[in-house]
Amino acid sequence: MFVAKLLAFPLSLVISASAAGVDMDYEGEVDVFTGEPVYTSDSDEESSNQQSVVRVTDGVNYDYEQNMYIYTVPDSGGQTVSSNVADGMITRDPVSISVDNGVTAELYLDGTLLEDVDYNDIFQYGSYSLVVRGVDSETQLFTFTIVAEKTGLLNSYQIPDGFELTEVTIEDEAQNLPENKIVKMKKEGQYQISYRCKASGVEYGLKVIVDHTPPAVKLEGVGENDKAKGAVTVSGIEEGDLVSLLKDGKDYSLSSSGVIKMPGSYQLTVTDDAGNTFEKGFQIKFYLDRQGLWFGALAAAVIIAAVVYMVMARKRLRVR
Repeated sequence: MFVAKLLAFPLSLVISASAAGVDMDYEGEVDVFTGEPVYTSDSDEESSNQQSVVRVTDGVNYDYEQNMYIYTVPDSGGQTVSSNVADGMITRDPVSISVDNGVTAELYLDGTLLEDVDYNDIFQYGSYSLVVRGVDSETQLFTFTIVAEKTGLLNSYQIPDGFELTEVTIEDEAQNLPENKIVKMKKEGQYQISYRCKASGVEYGLKVIVDHTPPAVKLEGVGENDKAKGAVTVSGIEEGDLVSLLKDGKDYSLSSSGVIKMPGSYQLTVTDDAGNTFEKGFQIKFYLDRQGLWFGALAAAVIIAAVVYMVMARKRLRVR
């Protein structure tokens, strides 16, 4: 009788705990005194929603409470870096990064080290990489890309490790999901890419308009070998385009007429709202337009008149 009561005691606790709301589908280990599940790092995905932190990939966890991905810094004694994006993610939203005290981290944008960056509000468009240093190592911990709603920066999107595609549409037309998790984006149009983290179940979406067409800029007057014997007229620049013009390596303003007359070596770069660029270098040799010829002729006439006057004056002096 005593043995039966002893065995029934933990069973009654499990039943009472189940009645209190414990997940009845849980198949792992339970605490014999409380009847509650005991989660371990090897718990299956079905129990992941019961945990505040779940493992996404090696060295990367997801924290439900902070909505952050936690990266363990190699060779650091367990220090971490947290971010609201996963490694390799593409987003239109600002990115936030939190670095543990004692971790040396550097953030690069398109290969250039950023100075005095606000890690809580990263919003510039481009490709980022976060590099951290351990005791005896340097590691690129994760990368991410921030794009505008209209972009020409994307040719494809490889879904991050630990994630799965759920839907891809181009111009609202559903596409077959690629087995390699790479969405090709060479075709222009509106893309909607939906995917989710397999460990956490958190869903994400990227909606962008892909535009790969560069600005239709034309340069009239530039001949062979990118040389011009006269004025150069720039046309095709649209409202919103960013224009950069260098003359002999220094900033130079393009007039509203688009006409460039001064001799020199030029470098023109035009960037549209999708990030596509037009680049052209050219050289204007010394030349005289009609106005210049008129002034030149006038100057020559003045010089000739002055010389004639001086010669005549000298002759008059000799005669006297």
